Amino acid sequence: MATLTVYPSLDGHVADGNNDLTWVNLIAEPGMYSVDDGAYGVLINITASATTNQWKTLYRSIFLFDTSALPDGCQISSATLSIYGRATKADALSITPDINVYASNPASSTVLTGTDFATLGSTPFCDIPITYANWNEGTPGTANEFVLNAAGLAAISKTGITKLGIRNANYDVSGDAPGNWVSAAASAITCWFNEQGTTYRPKLVIEYTGTYPIIDPGTLAGLTRVSSIRHIFRPGFFRMQVGLGDLGFDVDVAETAVRRELDTAKPAEPAVSPATGRPLPTRWPPAPGEFPDPIACPRCGMIVPYLELATHLRTMHPAPTKFPTYEAQIEYEEWFQQQIEELRKMGWKG
Repeated sequence: MATLTVYPSLDGHVADGNNDLTWVNLIAEPGMYSVDDGAYGVLINITASATTNQWKTLYRSIFLFDTSALPDGCQISSATLSIYGRATKADALSITPDINVYASNPASSTVLTGTDFATLGSTPFCDIPITYANWNEGTPGTANEFVLNAAGLAAISKTGITKLGIRNANYDVSGDAPGNWVSAAASAITCWFNEQGTTYRPKLVIEYTGTYPIIDPGTLAGLTRVSSIRHIFRPGFFRMQVGLGDLGFDVDVAETAVRRELDTAKPAEPAVSPATGRPLPTRWPPAPGEFPDPIACPRCGMIVPYLELATHLRTMHPAPTKFPTYEAQIEYEEWFQQQIEELRKMGWKG
């Protein structure tokens, strides 16, 4: 399990204010202003207007994280967004607003604008909002941690910027007007932003596994063969480690699957000599007449006496004096050595 910890590349709040609107109209506003350069600020805010059951201001927040350091082929296991509260929270409306994480999509990745207010999503990225009572505050206090759900994990970018946002869940996202109106009163929660520094700035911690190489099909021509295979077996699993030149990856197979294959495996048909049509030896020394003599050259198929095969290979199939590429030379040498090794396994003494 590997971990990536990142801090905001951009954060701050966006808001729509100075209104005298119904709740439904306020949450649908396009946005008016933003702040993205403060060490602390408003995370969420709901303010009533002076007109009965009308509303003046609504705040949301945006947090962007550069997560391009994640390997392209990794599997994200978990992610936690941590935000430190700043003393003190206030609930003059007595509506106990809660908080959750959602998508955001600001027009720029370097600066916030008022109209980014309308870009926050409504699908929760955390299964359980943090309630007003459970919101931690203080300096530095204890971080408020949002454990991202499947939707939140899917929103994490492996190639660029992960765009998150904070909204009030029980009124802003639900669309239900706060049940208690008090003229010009506000309920708000503040937090520390990235400019505060390393002590209690927001952070996103991502845990991931399974880093596999992503191979561009255009480069496959350069991979002439598997360079190594290693099998590891112990109770519980079977692992095959495969090398492709400089690349490598592990393949884990359930033990039950291996045992099933072994239990259902059938004996292989004996190999037959192309020279004599007789089965090749399965043991050494071979039984009388079991080893083919004469034998077929593995390079050209020519039938030659067993004891003359080595001379035939050296004289009739010498290595070229010049190869078109270094890889071609290596390929030829490996092939030639492979043929010799296969013959020696059968008992050839050349």
